[in-house]
Amino acid sequence: MLASLGLTVPSMRQEILRLLGTEMPGEPPITAETPRLTRTDRAAAITLVVEHPDGRIEAMKFRRTDDAVRYLNGLEY
Repeated sequence: MLASLGLTVPSMRQEILRLLGTEMPGEPPITAETPRLTRTDRAAAITLVVEHPDGRIEAMKFRRTDDAVRYLNGLEY
């Protein structure tokens, strides 16, 4: 939802840190001991929290954006 408003993770992180009164941490130096992450090593999850009209609150995690959108499109109210 925040992405649809034009917000990005880096801009949100920077704003949160600004509000907390701290600076954005720099990138750690890459050394021979620093493992490099490949695209398959990185994992992301989308967590949706839905409050249903009957008061139930449901939290769902999705690995893919398409799955999260499909779930939301399937909700009928």
